[in-house]
Formats: sequence, structure tokens, C-alpha cells
Amino acid sequence: MSYKKAALLYSVAFLLQFSFMNLCSVLGVAPNLILCLMLFITYRYNEGTRYALLFIPFALLADLVGGQYVGVAALVLFVLCLLTTYFGRDLNRDTLWTLVTVSAVGTVAYYFLYWLILMVLGNPGTVLGLLKFLFLALPLNVATMLVVFLVYRRIYRVRIKPTGYAMVDMGFDGGKRKKRNNKPLIRNIR
Repeated sequence: MSYKKAALLYSVAFLLQFSFMNLCSVLGVAPNLILCLMLFITYRYNEGTRYALLFIPFALLADLVGGQYVGVAALVLFVLCLLTTYFGRDLNRDTLWTLVTVSAVGTVAYYFLYWLILMVLGNPGTVLGLLKFLFLALPLNVATMLVVFLVYRRIYRVRIKPTGYAMVDMGFDGGKRKKRNNKPLIRNIR
């Protein structure tokens, strides 16, 4: 992952969030693409925090466009990024169940912290309203994370082994010679 790719992904997520996602929302609830992308990048890459921190300008823009207060989403996403990095270092990053767990716990933590900060700032929202919102937002965000993971697998050709571990097929054949047009692709260098 490079900074250019991460910035491009966040800009596409931002544009889709405020254009296309409002059209396909369920009872007025749409998945939070910036949250899903931040969780995925932080969870999936070893040094994902470096690239995940590019979400801050996009979270501030999201607050400017559709938030009640500017900076709350960026603050909550920053805290969540740090928590995902801290607790995610011991998780197996290659299994699908871990991704589902990280997305579910991250979604609940994000919306609870967002509600808590808004409550401190004077928003009259209740816990019951938050739970009603989470009833729809949680499956939508988990489904979005699964779609992002499947697209990631498709692009990088990640194969899941029966043991649950992933193996990235980037063309390296482990030192064995593959022949295409009677020419070896990879040679053993000793």
C-alpha cells in the first residue's frame, strides 16, 4: 500500500459516501465507507496506521458536509485507528472471521464513541436511538467490509488455505521453475 493508493481509495470512498450510498440506503442508514476503509487498511497491513491516518482530511470533510460538529468523526476514527493497531497486532490477519469481528467491534465502538462525544457536546440523542441505528448499520458495515475484502482478494489473488491462512500469489513459485514460451520465469540466484 502506498500513500497515493490510500489517498485515492479514501477519495473514492468519500465521493461514494455522499453520492451513491444515499441512493441505496436501507431505511435512511448507509454504510460508513470511510470507517470501513480505515478499519480494513489498519487491520490488513502491518504498518497500516501510516496509511490509515490519511482518513483525517476526509473525515473532516465528511463532518463539514454532513456532521453536526466538525472534527468529531476524525477524532473518533483516530482513536479507533490506534485501538485497532494496538489490539490487532495479535490477531491473525488472514482469516475472514477475524475481519468480520474487527468490523463489527469497530462499528459498534465508532458509533458508541461518536454518540458519547455528541452527548457531552449537548446532543439529546438516546441510547435507544443509537441501538436502533446500530441494528441496521452493523450488518451494512460488515457486508461492506466483506465486499472490500473480496475485491482485495480478487485484485491481489489471495488464496485462503484450508488451515485458514492466506497465501498471496504474486507470481513467485517458491524457487521452482515455471516455463512459459520455453523460458524460465524465475531463476534461483545463489
